Amino acid sequence: MAVLGGAAPSNLWQIPITYSQDWVPPANGTAIFHLIGAGGAGDGNGGSGNAGGGGAGGYARKSYTVTTSQSYAIAIGAGGLGSGNATGGNGGHTTVTLTGVGPTITANGGTGGSGSAAGTGGAASNGDVNRTGGNGSLTSGGCGGAVGIYTNGEGAANNYAGSSDVQSPFMSPSYGFLSGGGRGGKTTFERSGGEETGPMRGENGEFLAGGGGVHTRNGYYAEQMAGFGGIGGGGGGAYSDSNKPPTSIGGNGGDGIVIIQYLTVS
Repeated sequence: MAVLGGAAPSNLWQIPITYSQDWVPPANGTAIFHLIGAGGAGDGNGGSGNAGGGGAGGYARKSYTVTTSQSYAIAIGAGGLGSGNATGGNGGHTTVTLTGVGPTITANGGTGGSGSAAGTGGAASNGDVNRTGGNGSLTSGGCGGAVGIYTNGEGAANNYAGSSDVQSPFMSPSYGFLSGGGRGGKTTFERSGGEETGPMRGENGEFLAGGGGVHTRNGYYAEQMAGFGGIGGGGGGAYSDSNKPPTSIGGNGGDGIVIIQYLTVS
C-alpha cells in the first residue's frame, strides 16, 4: 500500500468534481470525499426595506474504501442566481451515493436572501462530519455566509461577509483535510450626490467565503450588482435608497463542488 506523496501517482492526490456525473474510482484505495452545497443568492432591492445576503452551502466529509469496480452517483448543486429587484435564488444540493449501496451523503444548498430576511445556511447529513453553512446578514446591502469545515460556517455580520475557517495560501491534499479558504467580501457604499455611469459592484468572496453587498444613496447609478459568493458561499444583497433607484441585482451564490482526496492506493 502506498501513501500519497510517495509512490502514488500525483494525479490521484486531489480530484475536483465540478459537474454532475457517475464517477468511477481510477484506483483502489482509501479516499476522502468532501461535499460542499451551493450558496444562495443575495436579494436585489431597488428602493424599500433591506437586501438580505444569501446563506452558504453545507459541508459533509465521508471516508470510503474505493475500488475500480464501484460507481458513485455525484450531483453538484448550482449556485442561486441573483436578479434585478427580486429575491435571491436558493442554492442547489450536492450529493454522493455509492451506487447500489447508499446511503446518500448530502450537503444542502443555502437559501436566497430577501428584502425581509437573510438567507440561511444549508445543513448536511450522513457524512462522518457534517457542518451547516453560515447565514447571510440583513442590512441595506447585506452580505453572504461562508462554508464551515472545522465548525459550522461563519455567518455574515452586518456589512461583512462570512470568511472561511481554513484560510491559507494554498490547498494541501495531505491527510484528507481541506485548506486554501479565503476572505469574505464587504459591502461597497456610495453616497455621492451626483450622477454616475456605474455599474457599482460589491466585493466577491474568495474560496468558501461569502460575497459583499452594495448600497447606493443619493447618487444615481444605472445598475448595481452585489458581490458573488466563492465556492459554496452566499451572494451579497444589492440595495438603493437613491432618488433615482437603479436596477439592483443580488450577487450569485457560489456553485457546489465535490473534492476527492486519495489517502492511500493499493
